[in-house]
This record gives sequence, C-alpha cells and structure tokens, in this order.
Amino acid sequence: MKNNIDRELHAFKYMKEALQSEFEGLDDETLLDTLSGETNLLEAIDELVGSALLDEKMAQATKARLQEIKGRAKRLEDRAKKKRDIVREAFEKAELKGPLQLSNATVSLGNTPAKLVIADETQVPDEFLKVADPTIDEKKLKDAMKDGKTFSFAYLSNGGKSLIVRAK
Repeated sequence: MKNNIDRELHAFKYMKEALQSEFEGLDDETLLDTLSGETNLLEAIDELVGSALLDEKMAQATKARLQEIKGRAKRLEDRAKKKRDIVREAFEKAELKGPLQLSNATVSLGNTPAKLVIADETQVPDEFLKVADPTIDEKKLKDAMKDGKTFSFAYLSNGGKSLIVRAK
C-alpha cells in the first residue's frame, strides 16, 4: 500500500521536475494530464481512497452489528433470568429442600445477601456521596479562546490538513 504510493510518488515527482525544466511555463492542467498518463500515482491514490471508503463502511456496519448483538445478548440474559425466577418460584411453592440432581445441573435454593434500598436520596449525608471527577469543558474553553481570551494552561493549535473525500 504505502510502498506503492511511495514508488508512484517518486516517479511522479521525478517526471514533474523533468517536464517543468524542459518545458518552462507549462500550465498545471497540461502537466497533470501528462503526468497522469505517464505514471500510476492517481490510480494508486484512487485505489487507496476506495479501500479507505470500504474500510469505513465496514467499520460502520460492524458497529451496527455489534449493537444488534449486544441487544440480543441482553434479551438472552433477561430470558435466562426469567427462567431462573420461574424455577426458584417452583422450588419455593413445592417446598423442595435439598439439591436436586437433574440431567442439566444440580439445583438448589440459596440465600441471597441483603440488598441496599435507598428510600430517599435527598436525605443521604455527604459522607456517602461520590463526587464525580471534574472534566474540562473543551467546547466552552475553545469558544472563549476564539473570542480572544488567553490562558496560560491552553492554546489553540494552527490546525492542519485533512483529506476531503466525497464518495460517488
């Protein structure tokens, strides 16, 4: 991938310099036409962009499928809990005591630990509250800096270049 681009870029730059030195004043359109006919750089770029677009679509599809699978896992967990609850109720109503040796498992009732129930959250003393770690409101800070405020702890970068791809 990268080697192919590097190889084609090297050929492109070499031919570009040669053409510009031999034909001074050559316009950009003619130069690009000539170079695209003599090198495979544009094809290599096109192939790589197409591959990147495909990877992005695959990533989106994978994320969507993952959400579906998580939903299915949650439904299966809920269904298993309901089934266990039905078995627990059956054990209690039938007044079964000891472990039962069944074909799938040995089943018995056990005591569960006490669960905490908060009746009124407003009455809980501070000593039992967790304070969330403070986080920086980056949007608010950036907006303030764009409005001319300066801070010793932060600055705005010069930005950079990004590739803009409009798929057909």
